[in-house]
Amino acid sequence: MRKETDAKIHKLTEKAMEDIKARDNYYLGRLYVKVLRAYKEVLKPRIMQILESREERHYWIEFLRTSYPQEGETRPCYEVISYDEWFDWVEQGDDKDDRAYVLSSLFMYSLDGKTNPGVVRLMDNYYSESVMSGFGCRFHSYSWAGSGIPLYRRRIELCKDYAEKLANAEARSFFLEDIKVWEKNIVDERLRNANEKAIYG
Repeated sequence: MRKETDAKIHKLTEKAMEDIKARDNYYLGRLYVKVLRAYKEVLKPRIMQILESREERHYWIEFLRTSYPQEGETRPCYEVISYDEWFDWVEQGDDKDDRAYVLSSLFMYSLDGKTNPGVVRLMDNYYSESVMSGFGCRFHSYSWAGSGIPLYRRRIELCKDYAEKLANAEARSFFLEDIKVWEKNIVDERLRNANEKAIYG
């Protein structure tokens, strides 16, 4: 009976996710989080299986990174599964670097504007070019209105925080070098603003 119930949950979940792929359904996302909380042990193996598929996983990474606010919670969906469980999944794989890449693409680079301890743990234990690629592609992707300087300053503070907390020298070096990138962005924007002011008054 339990196996039949588990199979039905799997089937309904897969059908729901097919619907989400077709259209960004906020309410279905909220429902999925509730189902994941209630049946985590049933759904977790399938989620992790999908995340191993390079053809399917990018949509799921984006979905699991999303917050579906409800009942006073605003955490990303992936946090229903604990960090320990995610790292156990990495350790159990034949290709640990590929699984670590998934986590670097999945974990939010900051939580409430502060360093994410899960990312620190990931980089300290699984630092590689692919891990930094997964992290960097989101960390350097952004959009804003008005001056970008406040955003650059927040990135600099976050980089400094990571550099202080990381034990892995290569990972720490990444953030120290990244500080220079954000600082250059600030200089470039100030020059651009000055030029525009001179031209347009």
